[in-house]
Amino acid sequence: AGIIDSGHDITYTEFSYSLPRHELFPLKRYLLPHGKRFPFSIVITNFGCPFKCRFCIANTLGYKYRNVDNTIEELKYIQSLGIKEVYFEDFTFEANRKNTYALCRRMIEDNLDISWVCSSRVNTVDRPLLEIMKRAGCHTIMFGVESGDDEILSRYAKGITTEQIEQTVQ
Repeated sequence: AGIIDSGHDITYTEFSYSLPRHELFPLKRYLLPHGKRFPFSIVITNFGCPFKCRFCIANTLGYKYRNVDNTIEELKYIQSLGIKEVYFEDFTFEANRKNTYALCRRMIEDNLDISWVCSSRVNTVDRPLLEIMKRAGCHTIMFGVESGDDEILSRYAKGITTEQIEQTVQ
């Protein structure tokens, strides 16, 4: 366990798992509305959520992030199957910035030809992180904004402001 280096006091645990058998799914039948390439598959780099939004149960699951080598192994495997697009199905892809930087660097160094989509928060990204994510193949980020009203964001402990939303989107 340790502290995520994004300015948030959050504990985390590293995990890895056996590679899922992506080839058992009819991947050519699935469409990703915000995808750019085809076929696509889903990969998980973390589990649960380290944030405490009052409307969401994800934080009750605890937070674990996946070992970079294990993730890269899965990405290389799915690339060998002809998969060209990945949806990182994490609540907050880059909650652990150190791990996200390491993963993106490896994707670039290993010349993975995979484009990808992820979900994020407006208070966990900055320009340097977004730049390395783009170089690693990211083309779409779905930000969990939930509201454009500071009072509502505060009431539900979202931990963001409308000013942060505007700045990040710009």
